[in-house]
Amino acid sequence: MAITSTMEALGALGVTPDTLSPGQKESLDKDGLCVIETEPAFWREFGVDLDEMAKTIDDLFEREGFNAGWEHIKEAQKVGSTPEAGARRLSNLINKHPIFRRAMVAPFPLAASYRVIKDEIRLTSLQIREPEPNAGNQALHIDWRPRHWPTAPFGACASFLYLDDSSRETGALRFVPRSHLKLGQPEDYCDPYEEQPDQVVIEVPRGAMVCLNAHTWHGGTHSSGGRRRALFITYRNRRHWQQLNQKKFLDPNVKDSLSEAEAYLLGVRNQDATQNEFFYRRRNSRYIRFFSFARDWVDAHVGGERTTHANSFTE
Repeated sequence: MAITSTMEALGALGVTPDTLSPGQKESLDKDGLCVIETEPAFWREFGVDLDEMAKTIDDLFEREGFNAGWEHIKEAQKVGSTPEAGARRLSNLINKHPIFRRAMVAPFPLAASYRVIKDEIRLTSLQIREPEPNAGNQALHIDWRPRHWPTAPFGACASFLYLDDSSRETGALRFVPRSHLKLGQPEDYCDPYEEQPDQVVIEVPRGAMVCLNAHTWHGGTHSSGGRRRALFITYRNRRHWQQLNQKKFLDPNVKDSLSEAEAYLLGVRNQDATQNEFFYRRRNSRYIRFFSFARDWVDAHVGGERTTHANSFTE
């Protein structure tokens, strides 16, 4: 039977209402972030060997050089530059090794994303980020469009799988608890480069995962040394644009090898709409932004066809 919903895809991949503990659900809902303290052995159960992933990452960094991480913003690439000053990135990972695909459909990021978004979901990007020594500090930011009304739904969820210990020395993640409930963006309230009195720095060992409501204020901190490679697994509401258009970038041989659940979550089935790159590249134009704002207003005040049957995941 063909998979036609997120709930069916989660069921096929073994995700259940108990995948997240009650404490993790409460933390994700209340603070906008939860920590999942898994060991490397846990990931091997899902075919994800962290040593193999780390080696693959290093091989890709060496092979791609300055071309690494540009796939979703190729038009902005400049010779000899990187997508983010002070950090190395890799993108388009589904094409580059099966191990990344296995991490994409691990239970925690799926359960957290469905709980945050409360609607049909689709992978928007799968990336590696590693801060460089004596660099890596980011402004507090959110990873999706700002909400303008308290009733507006959350649009995205990002999960970080750490391939190295994440500490204050290696540029650990900082976040502001409960900031996902604020409207607008961090710069509407503070200097996003400054430390905030209520910010929390998340220090976790290799193999741990952090699941983050993408509207939560967060950012990488300064790395004074030591490696901190992290895999970013980000899902958005299925109606929203993908950061990396999987129908455009996915190799046909990889597409043919996908399970039905994977194909659904990547949005690459024949019946899935093809992303309009003309409008996507102009998404920050006045007219496209107005259309997006109007759709957000409808979602906030009228409500769309959001999933209502998965109460055990969302309540």
